[in-house]
Amino acid sequence: MVEFNRIKQQAKDKERKMRKGNSFVSDGLSILLIGAVVWGLSGCRDVSQIEKKEELTKAKELIPPGYALVWNDEFDGDSLDRTKWGYHHLGKRKLGYSTEESVSVGGGTLKLRLYKDQDKYCYGMIDTNGKFQAKYGYFEMRAKLPKIKGPQSAFWLQSDKYGSIIGDPGQSGVEIDIMEYVKISPGKVHFTVHWDGYKDKHKKNGYSYEYPAVEDAAWHTYALLWTPDSYRFYVDGIFAHEKKIAVSHVPEYINLSNEIGQWGGGANMSEEKLPDQFEVDYVRVYQLEKPDTL
Repeated sequence: MVEFNRIKQQAKDKERKMRKGNSFVSDGLSILLIGAVVWGLSGCRDVSQIEKKEELTKAKELIPPGYALVWNDEFDGDSLDRTKWGYHHLGKRKLGYSTEESVSVGGGTLKLRLYKDQDKYCYGMIDTNGKFQAKYGYFEMRAKLPKIKGPQSAFWLQSDKYGSIIGDPGQSGVEIDIMEYVKISPGKVHFTVHWDGYKDKHKKNGYSYEYPAVEDAAWHTYALLWTPDSYRFYVDGIFAHEKKIAVSHVPEYINLSNEIGQWGGGANMSEEKLPDQFEVDYVRVYQLEKPDTL
């Protein structure tokens, strides 16, 4: 109980000192914070940083009853936590290069930088493949988006079995784009699911959500509630879209990326001001404590 009270008080102290914006509400803080802390102290996956600088959860209607924090990264260190993340597709990819140097952590956030090194564009991509995967749950990220045209910023899930069984996305997994943003399509957040590989059998289903506030260079939250029946997408706590197609039933790992491709306008970046970055405050995953209640 002493440890519980200490962590709870730390959370409150940091909330007062370091609140950074509008992504959370406080009405459900006491109940949900206590639940997350107690569950964490009783043996959940690494949630040692749960005394984060603000509340640990969103409005009660977004995180259903019975869900608890099972994994998170608050990016409070001074380097990428390699027990949680690896670098994704290092080297040439699309119109640029994924590099370790493009990824940094400091000041309480992750930066996926975009810059030019002589004649090549470099950007950051990381994932939790081989370190953390989850099947179903509530996945949330808080981030600031790049200011320039060119990068394709994304928070997404992927199965390590993706495309292995054509025609059965439930068992081979799905690329679930919790959010994608490109500056050449201002005021929109894109939600897309991909399945059956990336070649001739590839299928996808997408939706573009009109949200002008995303252009304000402020912090915003992007979230997914993934259940056996559907994907529900949220922006800043607002329900934005639901998909009931190609629902994955296998564990998937987390990806954060800021790559340059044709879709984002990466072929015409000569007039853009570099460097720029995709900045992430945290990533959190909640799951049902008793999955059989789904």
